This record gives sequence, structure tokens and C-alpha cells, in this order.
Amino acid sequence: MTALTTIMGMLPLAFGKANFVGLPYAGLGKTFVGGLLVSTTLTLVVVPLFYTLLDDVGETLRVLVLGRQRHLHTAGSPASRAGVS
Repeated sequence: MTALTTIMGMLPLAFGKANFVGLPYAGLGKTFVGGLLVSTTLTLVVVPLFYTLLDDVGETLRVLVLGRQRHLHTAGSPASRAGVS
């Protein structure tokens, strides 16, 4: 949410024609907006996607090499002792 509000707040700076002391700041605004969009996308979409894919690859290798799957219940949990799956 913070990144989204910052991106929205920078849009007038990025696409406006305003100058401050004769210097145009549109390039700075576009750089900020682009950087925030890329970093937010990487953080919220790409990193969890790759984590999930690598976890699946690890699970597949574990099954192929060791011949067993990971159990969701631990041996000492009350559900496993009661025979609940």
C-alpha cells in the first residue's frame, strides 16, 4: 500500500510540465515510479513464484532420490497419534 500511494503521488511529477528553479523533474519522477513498480512486482509476485517453484523441484528431487514424500503432520502431533490424517 505504501508503494502504491508513493507511485500515485509521483505521477504528477513524472508526467507534468512543472519546473523548479528552471530544472525539469519529470525524469526523476519517471525513475521513481518505474523503480517502485519493478521492485513491488518483484517482491510480491516474482520472489514467491520462484520460491514455490524451487520448493516443488526440491520435493520432486526428494521423491526421486529418497523415494519418500514429506509428511505434513509431525510424528509427535496429537492428530498423528490419534490416527487422523
